[in-house]
Amino acid sequence: MTAPATLDKQAGRPPLWRDVRVLSWTFQLAVVGLVVLLVSWLWGNVQSNSDRLNIDTGFDFLDQPAGFPIPGSDFRNNQPISDAVVEGLLNTIRLAAAGLVLATLLGVLLGIARLSGNFLVRTGAKFYVEFVRNIPLLSLLYLIYLAVILTVFPRPVDSWTLEGLAVLNVRGSHVAWFDGSALALIGIVVLGMAAAWGVGRWRTTVAERTGQPARTALFALPVMALIVAAGWLIGGYTLNRPELDGNRVSGGIEMTPAYLGALLALVLYTSSHIAEIVRGSIQAVP
Repeated sequence: MTAPATLDKQAGRPPLWRDVRVLSWTFQLAVVGLVVLLVSWLWGNVQSNSDRLNIDTGFDFLDQPAGFPIPGSDFRNNQPISDAVVEGLLNTIRLAAAGLVLATLLGVLLGIARLSGNFLVRTGAKFYVEFVRNIPLLSLLYLIYLAVILTVFPRPVDSWTLEGLAVLNVRGSHVAWFDGSALALIGIVVLGMAAAWGVGRWRTTVAERTGQPARTALFALPVMALIVAAGWLIGGYTLNRPELDGNRVSGGIEMTPAYLGALLALVLYTSSHIAEIVRGSIQAVP
């Protein structure tokens, strides 16, 4: 019985030129081969034209002097281009980190405000979300930079000051910042968040066992604040406040007009989307 069944199975198999699997693999290999040939031809064409025009290819240009400074950093025009690439990457990380925190805070507040029982708060939050999130990010960036920062912000001599916490003008903005190890402070904040999470879990367990309200925030937030405050005092951190002296501003951390414009645009735009996520998430809870 086994031999006839095997013969019947082989007899029912189509020839190779009609086998779907063979045709599929053949077609895919042919496409890959054509792509490889096309890339090889393009690469050879680029190489031959580069040799004919004496154009150097490679990454040796990264070792050449950049020839331009980067405002808001210690980068100078005599440093290599590779350092400029690294500085640009660091600026992107700084912008993303600050924007992530600020956009999340603003977005959560707006999302909760959209569910407020107050008509003015609810309508204002809805108008903000619907208006801002429909503006293209690039257009919003140019609008804030050209029409707000370079136009509305005052000259250095007339800088806006905020009780020693910030100094704003058209040349740049200085914000109060701490003196000390940033990495250690981040570790302290993370430790405080972990402790707050643990307290929250404990309160949830107590509420499930006793039936009493958990009041998670009432217990967790003071614990986090206490740990951060203790770490701040033990670590000897101090607040470096910006000071205005005529046309010059010293102290604090400096934000260039371009950085501030990009930060505001990202925060305003992203927070409108976060607000909708928060609102929808709250309403989705039964």
